[in-house]
Amino acid sequence: MTAIKKSSIRNGSFQKRSNVKCWGSLGSLLVGLIAFFLSSSLRGVLRLRLWSSLAVVASSTDEMAQLVVPTPPKTTRTTTPKDSNEESSRPQQLSLGPSELKLPTPIIVMGLLKCGTTSIYAYFKCGLDLEVSRLSHYACDPQSDLSTMEDISCGEQMRRNVEEHHKPIFDGFDQFHLYSQIDAQEGPTGVIIPQHRFLQEIHDHFPNATWILNQRDPQAWVSSMTRWSDVRQRFTDHHSWPDFPRGVGAQDEEMVDFYNLQAQKVRDFVKDHPSHALVEVKIDKPDAGQMMEDAFGISKTCWGKKNDNDDGKSNWSDK
Repeated sequence: MTAIKKSSIRNGSFQKRSNVKCWGSLGSLLVGLIAFFLSSSLRGVLRLRLWSSLAVVASSTDEMAQLVVPTPPKTTRTTTPKDSNEESSRPQQLSLGPSELKLPTPIIVMGLLKCGTTSIYAYFKCGLDLEVSRLSHYACDPQSDLSTMEDISCGEQMRRNVEEHHKPIFDGFDQFHLYSQIDAQEGPTGVIIPQHRFLQEIHDHFPNATWILNQRDPQAWVSSMTRWSDVRQRFTDHHSWPDFPRGVGAQDEEMVDFYNLQAQKVRDFVKDHPSHALVEVKIDKPDAGQMMEDAFGISKTCWGKKNDNDDGKSNWSDK
């Protein structure tokens, strides 16, 4: 009895140990399988993420390749000014300094009023560098605005310097590069023509100045003088030089005679004083601009008709 019981007990213990080993093996197997599947899933996830990353990189590379556009070569664009006025319609040119002109400065206009003095002023104003050039038309006061009528005229200052102050004729205003109109009205009835009365004084002050003798048809000049306010009457009433006494000028022929006398007087003076360059230009001729360009070097495109009073209206200075 006792032996049998022991044997059965031992068999039962064996069976228990066998069952434990069996379940242990199964557990290990299950743990291994789970680990295998987990590692496989993880590798799959990693592979999936890796392929996704590669796809994003490839996609970004393609997009960058599409965004890279060749830069076109730079081109120079030429602009044409609008034809808003006559100045803009002219070809652009470099402005000259006074020392770059073909003839020396100062330049003094020795022809009479109503012979294109405003056109000459506008010509040099167009072609010269105004930052370094001083231009005068009618007014010669360095401290004033040369575009207004209130300034003292060149002619009046010149007469005062010579006759009242006994000074050099350009004393106090000798810094201009251009004197485009030196004759002037003075007082209620007076008129001053320095280019007729004071040739020697002008030469003494500027012995190497360039003179412009601006000319036009004499009969056209007389007509312009007659239409222009009271200037012809001033010529007739004023007695300031022996070859044009008071009362002379009422007849057109007398005005023409004085016009021709003035021009010849300037020519004769330059002949006796060859230090001056004399430029004669007929302002009413089609080639006037070309003549100015040949003489001074400023483009003929700067030449134009200014201060015309064919409609009976008068202007003394360029504004």
